[in-house]
Amino acid sequence: MSLCATQFAGLKCCCGKVLLLVCPCASHNLQEKIGIFGYLIVPLIIVIVVNIVMKFILKDKEKKDKGFVLFYQRLSYRRRFIRALWGIPFMLLMYGVIYQLEVFTETQLQVVAVVFVLTVLFDAGYNYYRWKKQEQAV
Repeated sequence: MSLCATQFAGLKCCCGKVLLLVCPCASHNLQEKIGIFGYLIVPLIIVIVVNIVMKFILKDKEKKDKGFVLFYQRLSYRRRFIRALWGIPFMLLMYGVIYQLEVFTETQLQVVAVVFVLTVLFDAGYNYYRWKKQEQAV
């Protein structure tokens, strides 16, 4: 665990001099430069690209309604809906971890919370709609 000068900013040292307000350590400055882009946008783009690739690879495969399925695209809409509901506790856990890490500002935390909630609501709503539509077709 490394210490940052910003943790001691404004305090006086044994000589009576006030410590620096600028953090000299490279890791803290790198985190400042990465910001929301490195922590949220880049992983989001990676997940979207992997999902698109898997969607095309598993396009004509039979959808499963029972048993273990690793890839989301192989699930029926009913199972996708259930998985979306199971994702709610994990989303809350992730938000708690992000909040405790103090990586984002308050405004960024609010944006992350809104994005999490809208994503789960859209995913669950869409899969529920498609599940019921598929049931009516059969």
